[in-house]
Amino acid sequence: MRQAVVHSGQSIFDIAIQHCGSVDAAYDVAVLNSLPLDAILMPGQTLLIPKVTDKRVVDEFERRGVVPGTVFWLVDEPKEEGLEFWYLEIDFVIS
Repeated sequence: MRQAVVHSGQSIFDIAIQHCGSVDAAYDVAVLNSLPLDAILMPGQTLLIPKVTDKRVVDEFERRGVVPGTVFWLVDEPKEEGLEFWYLEIDFVIS
């Protein structure tokens, strides 16, 4: 079984797109690793990866050196009850 190392800001969905070529593989990644779909992944963590579903996407990400990262971070505690403040960080590292 293939493995992938998690980069900063990556979710299971990012891993699925990068290593399998489709977000549809996120469920399979989660099941293989006994994780919920919304698991918080740590940089350096190793995950088992299912088969590639779209090799063209995987090859293009690899060719361009793209590492998707789309994790949502809770920035601050709400100042008023019922309010939430979220920060969206989207990183695409191109080397």
